[in-house]
Amino acid sequence: MIFTPNQVAEIIVETITGRVHKCPKTVHISKNPHYDLCHYDLAFPMEIQHWRGYVELNTPFLQSLTNILDYSMHNLLGWTEFHSDKTISLDLLRTQMISKCIKRKHEDMAKFLYMLDFSIHQNLVHIKYLRGVHAVYAIKAVYTQGKNFGINEDCGIKVKLGVEYAEESELTNLRLDLLKKVSTNLLKAQGFNVQDEVCDHNYVFTIKSVGKTVDKNERYVCGAVVNSSRRKEKCLTVESYMQNKISKVKELCDQRHPDDLVARSNSEEDIKKIADASVSHELLSTKHISTVMLKNFDNIDKSVKEGSYILYNNVRMNAVLDKYAQLLLKGEIPQIPEVENLFTFLTLDIEEWNLFYNYIIKYPDVLKATVTFHPKLNVNVHLLWSFVSNLCHEFSRYYEKNRFLMPNPTFDSRISELCSERLHLLRSLRIILRNSLALLEVKEVQYM
Repeated sequence: MIFTPNQVAEIIVETITGRVHKCPKTVHISKNPHYDLCHYDLAFPMEIQHWRGYVELNTPFLQSLTNILDYSMHNLLGWTEFHSDKTISLDLLRTQMISKCIKRKHEDMAKFLYMLDFSIHQNLVHIKYLRGVHAVYAIKAVYTQGKNFGINEDCGIKVKLGVEYAEESELTNLRLDLLKKVSTNLLKAQGFNVQDEVCDHNYVFTIKSVGKTVDKNERYVCGAVVNSSRRKEKCLTVESYMQNKISKVKELCDQRHPDDLVARSNSEEDIKKIADASVSHELLSTKHISTVMLKNFDNIDKSVKEGSYILYNNVRMNAVLDKYAQLLLKGEIPQIPEVENLFTFLTLDIEEWNLFYNYIIKYPDVLKATVTFHPKLNVNVHLLWSFVSNLCHEFSRYYEKNRFLMPNPTFDSRISELCSERLHLLRSLRIILRNSLALLEVKEVQYM
């Protein structure tokens, strides 16, 4: 099994402090592929001052401690004198974490922790995944779970969502409808039971922060769609807005392929899908509480470019895998090993690990972050849009520099291995991207 960075961080902090902390911020989860991932996947500071709010220093002895590893040894084993070699304490801390998992009958988590590499660098504890092996674990989890990867089981909470439409603003109402629709998907993905009947938790999407609501609904306040004067847009209709997006999509296709009539011949259906993706990106990639300001239509439409770019990368992924199937039928390329026969990736480089770590292994954490329920409901649709956008930009950079399919008439083992690992990475990313687009109510296109 594969476990996410947040799951690892939570067991570390719980073992050290004796208390459960969800998504603890004191454990740094690496994001920078150009520096952090070369050195660690997670890290936490050893100076105890960085652990304020997590540990209780309620005795003179505890207040005299300066190192979190010393604190953990006192808390877990009752030590009052400590080794100068902190690696001893770190090894014991990991042993305690593994023991805690075994006592809870979480054997898979215990095995996973055993494979992690813990080390000390200056005043930080670095934690690294066993990258080649854990990349394979991630692929197996994605292939096995498919559309359910990152989806949580029923949490037992019933929620009802409604919309209180704004007066004289079709685009604001369009945003409220889209927010409700995608929020419903994300809540269901986190195990909430979203229903039509009045229940214990009833919310209405609205731009009004005060006033009476029907059925005692709690207000879920959202930002309106505003014009360049920062006033609520009242003149532009949804039909005109959509037609403008469709025109911009067509212009973009013409600019990308000025001399290629075939490449410019996207069907009206596909153009509409790209326009819909652009609308969703423009209205939902901003936090729900914030207003969305429409740019001057004469300027470059960033949402059209981004919506097109995301769908274009999905088409790229499909094209590579279709081409692989064709070459396989012709006998020009060997069949890649089935995932059940994979044990580790031998050629994994830092760019590939960045894609595995940030966009596959972290994906359940991303979905979890889209919904918070305490102390109040927040559905962070913008986080999923940000994730999708970043995934496509990172994948595109990798795609431009690396080949997935290489002619291999002699079935050279090194080339076969390289292609195999890249194709498994690609398949996994495509599943993640497709799942994310489905949650965002964005439909795929067949050709761009």
